[in-house]
Amino acid sequence: MTDADESPMFKELDGNTLFMATNFWQAETGVMRFATGIWPWEEISSVEHISEDIMPEVQPRCALKWQGAYLYLQVEFTVAANAWRRYRLRYGSKHLTFTTEN
Repeated sequence: MTDADESPMFKELDGNTLFMATNFWQAETGVMRFATGIWPWEEISSVEHISEDIMPEVQPRCALKWQGAYLYLQVEFTVAANAWRRYRLRYGSKHLTFTTEN
């Protein structure tokens, strides 16, 4: 078991202008990869609830749209959505976009 399996990471930083998380993706070889990084909320355009069968090996709970791609996180959708909403309300945005996959 990896550290990512034991404790999926998500933390707000610097007055909620940044967040730290572990992103999961499937490489072209089919191998699951992950990386922990820090991203600015200003580059996130939506927070989406996703189906658990997208990546059954890691079961991400939500996806954040970032620069046209997705960050797949194991954090609960409501935790990420509320953090993103706090950022948008505090630092300004014309539109908030929340989506749920049915």
